Amino acid sequence: MSTETMLDNIVAIQVAETTSAREVEHVTEAVRRAAMEWGRIRIFVDVDGFRHMEPDALTAKLSFLAAHGDHIERMALVCRRVWIKAWVLAGGIELPGEVKVFDKTEEKDAWQWIRF
Repeated sequence: MSTETMLDNIVAIQVAETTSAREVEHVTEAVRRAAMEWGRIRIFVDVDGFRHMEPDALTAKLSFLAAHGDHIERMALVCRRVWIKAWVLAGGIELPGEVKVFDKTEEKDAWQWIRF
């Protein structure tokens, strides 16, 4: 899992099946800092892997977002897996802000949406 804060209030995160607890801590801190600095933030999540339906594993890697949900204005999630898209749209990630799912082929559209 990697992260970088960019374009003012946007935090970009890359999540993989192999993401470690240490990496999750690093990303959690980046999101916390961005929320403190900007108040309302936007999250861009690029999910890689998760070939098998393992919602619990993905939830564990993204659970830190709920703690900052009041600060998250919108989140774009980019992935190839149909089950992840369906899971997110069914409420697998509970955030008060707007969440939109994009296919990996729509990454440019996801960046466009998250910026404006």
